Amino acid sequence: MYKYSPENAAIYGKLGVIGTTYEVSFNEMARVLGEISGGRVLDYGCGAGRSTQLVKTLGAKEVIGVDHDANMIEQAKRLQENGISFQLITDRIPLPDEYVDAAVCAHVWVEIKSKDEMIQSAKEMARVMKRDGILVVISTNPDSIGCEYVSYAYKKVGNPRSGDPIICILKGENSFEIDDVYWTEQDYLQILEEAGFSHINVTYPLAEGEGWLEETNVAPDIAIKAIKST
Repeated sequence: MYKYSPENAAIYGKLGVIGTTYEVSFNEMARVLGEISGGRVLDYGCGAGRSTQLVKTLGAKEVIGVDHDANMIEQAKRLQENGISFQLITDRIPLPDEYVDAAVCAHVWVEIKSKDEMIQSAKEMARVMKRDGILVVISTNPDSIGCEYVSYAYKKVGNPRSGDPIICILKGENSFEIDDVYWTEQDYLQILEEAGFSHINVTYPLAEGEGWLEETNVAPDIAIKAIKST
C-alpha cells in the first residue's frame, strides 16, 4: 500500500471537501449510507479524517477511523470532535467481532497492490460489522484514467489491466504524485462476494453545476453499496 510522507500527508489533510473532486463521491457516499443516527461506524482507511468527519455529520453516535499510514493518522488526530477516534493498524482491526453497524472505505482499495491484500481488508471489515450492516466502498472509476479533474488527474496509460500501476497527480500549489493501482468493477465485486457481502449495488456519480472539468462527463469514482450477509 502507498505510504505518504509527512509533508504529503499534511498537504492531503488540508484538501477539504467542498469544491474538490472528492465532493462528488462523498455526496454519493452520504446518500448510499443513508440514515445512521445513533449508530457506530468504521471508517477503514480514514486517511486524514475527512470521510470520518462526513460520517459523523450523518448522525453516527461513534465513528472509528483506522489507517495503515502513521503520517495520515497523525494528521487525523489533529481533529478534535466528540464521538470520533483514530487508530493506527497493521493487519487486524482492533475491534471485536460484529462491533459496528456500518462501514465506509473511501479511496483505499486503489492504493492496494494485490487482490489478496484487498480480500483480507474486506474480510476484516466484514468481521467487525454486524449482520445486515451496510458497507460503502468508494474507489477510482476504471474509466477515469487520462481524465482531468479539478483536484487530480490520472496519467493516461494504454489498456491497463488489473493490478497495473497507475499514477495519480494530486493538483495544487504543492502538487505530488501517488502510486495507485488499476482495478476493475469486476475485481471489486468479486472481492466483496468472497468476503461475505451480498446485495451489491454500483453507481458512478457525476458532478452537477458549473466549475468542474470532466467530473460532469466521466465519474471520478465508483461507489459500491454492499450488505454483510454472513
